[in-house]
Amino acid sequence: MEWEVSREILYGMEEDVASGKEIEVNLYNKETYEVVSVRAIMIESPDQSTEGDILWVRDFNGRVEEKPWKVKIIERLASPWE
Repeated sequence: MEWEVSREILYGMEEDVASGKEIEVNLYNKETYEVVSVRAIMIESPDQSTEGDILWVRDFNGRVEEKPWKVKIIERLASPWE
């Protein structure tokens, strides 16, 4: 499965992402076009892990970064829109 997230959403969580901590974030599902709230671990260098799904990150200008990340979803959370 492939997901997408904006760098703006990750702003302020860079240390948690870099250290492999679980974070709560909204991800965009590229297959179903839905936004899903999750608790997840994000891995900036996909070479570091074989686990998880592909995560495309959009920069502050809306462009997709050249190299994908990995995301390991720990738990789906209740959606704030439901």
